[in-house]
Amino acid sequence: MRVKRFLTMIIAVAMMITAVPIERTNLSANSSGNGWSFNSATGTLTVTSNAGYGGWWGEVPYLDIRALIIGNNVTSISHSFTGYTSLTSVTIGNAVTSIIYRAFSGCTALTSITIPNSVTSIGNSAFEWCTSLTSVTIGNGVTSISSGAFANCTSLTSIAIPNSVTSIGESAFESCTSLTSVTIGNGLTTISNNTFLFCTSLKNLTISNSVTTIGWNAFGSCTSLTSVTIPDSVTSIGNSAFDNCTSLASATFNGNAPTNFGDYVFGRTAPNFTILYHSNKSGWTTPKWKGYTAQPIGGTPPTTTTPPVTTTPPVTTTPPTTNPTNPNRVPCNCCATNNIYVGKKGHILANQDIAIFDALEVLKNLVGMDGAIENCPNALNAALIVANRPVPDTPTIFDALEILKKLVNMDNEIDNPKS
Repeated sequence: MRVKRFLTMIIAVAMMITAVPIERTNLSANSSGNGWSFNSATGTLTVTSNAGYGGWWGEVPYLDIRALIIGNNVTSISHSFTGYTSLTSVTIGNAVTSIIYRAFSGCTALTSITIPNSVTSIGNSAFEWCTSLTSVTIGNGVTSISSGAFANCTSLTSIAIPNSVTSIGESAFESCTSLTSVTIGNGLTTISNNTFLFCTSLKNLTISNSVTTIGWNAFGSCTSLTSVTIPDSVTSIGNSAFDNCTSLASATFNGNAPTNFGDYVFGRTAPNFTILYHSNKSGWTTPKWKGYTAQPIGGTPPTTTTPPVTTTPPVTTTPPTTNPTNPNRVPCNCCATNNIYVGKKGHILANQDIAIFDALEVLKNLVGMDGAIENCPNALNAALIVANRPVPDTPTIFDALEILKKLVNMDNEIDNPKS
């Protein structure tokens, strides 16, 4: 009986609720509450105190809020505005000291934000996915920008980190794909992992002399970056810091070689990528440093595959004279000397019956030494034929090693060759 009576009471209450109309705020007029007010004509929500956060929930639909004014009595901004997709402008009062986690995350219509000097910290993902945000001004009071604070702000074109900022979290500006210019102030010592990863439009980068560490993937896949200057303060660069910067042609180091240098720091850069360094700084080597082409600033460019200009006379059209001691040999015009002849197996000294001379000269050439006939196009063919090796388009040190291996294993054949 008691159960039946209880169920009857519940049904009665439910009928009363459905019978009484629920009042809601008339959005055609201004509305207000404890610490907040809303102007429906302009879509402006004004928060005048910390107590005003959330007071409008249930009264002002978030899609109607197009402008937000944070009053001078508010000291912190919570995540109350996450996902307000109609919000186009935000004014932050001078009493605010912190912008908390995900405060404006997903406000996809927000186009600009000015953070006043009173703010000291910007929380994790505070403006993440604000995809229409084109302009950000960070006040001189900000000391920390947390992880992901401006990640995926795909319309942001430039950012200036003031000198007051001493820490930036991981991925703070990751995937800001329209970002073309970054200036880092003198207060920052570490550029964290992934900070500017996938900023594919980044072309102008200024790193201050306060930075000592560049984290892994800090500038990874910045595919429009063509050059970068590393200040002399930097002593550590993490793995893949500039990996997949496919347009990066040079990195200029103003100081000594970094003491900590990760793997693939400049992996997948431009084909002609070169490290430039000052000759009065220590730790550098040329023509290679850590596997990358390196040269001193203003110094001689590294050796390329293009043959250097020599004083060798040009080849003439005069038919070569046959060697009277052996009709199968003729002088080589390329070598410009009377005692070098061309036989069936290539270049041969007049007083020798073997082509080992050519093999040794090619070996010297491949390891970077000068030789009398290194630039003759026939010398490589001769050496490779002696070693029974095919002639490649571009010889490598591996070809030289194969020639050497063949030569030391065919003494009898070399001693008794037939030209």
